[in-house]
Amino acid sequence: MHYNSHLMTFIPGQSGNPTGRPKLRVVGAGSERMRHSSRTVKGALERFIKRNYTARKLQQLFDAMSEKQRLELYQAALPYLMPRPQADAITPEEAEELYTKQVQLEQRNKQLEKQLKELTSVGQERIS
Repeated sequence: MHYNSHLMTFIPGQSGNPTGRPKLRVVGAGSERMRHSSRTVKGALERFIKRNYTARKLQQLFDAMSEKQRLELYQAALPYLMPRPQADAITPEEAEELYTKQVQLEQRNKQLEKQLKELTSVGQERIS
């Protein structure tokens, strides 16, 4: 099949970029290579903290904080450490009520199964 070059830029099976999309790019003055994506920032931050803040250094910084600064740190970190309650979460009272209803339904189901067995056995006796 003939393709007019002025109508179609690419021929199926052939790319306009034979070397492909660049997967890495050089970041900063160093030779460190990083992927160009949203994960780049997270990885860069993790490496920065790992290089510049040891556990001992972090402990020293924490020890130098006032009580107010420590509380502010806890308050800032808490949303990242504890899951947020979901809007559709039920209260303990609602959970207890649902459990009670479930137990009642299970008891009623057992009663109905017993009645069904009795009716089935009576019906089989009448047939025989």
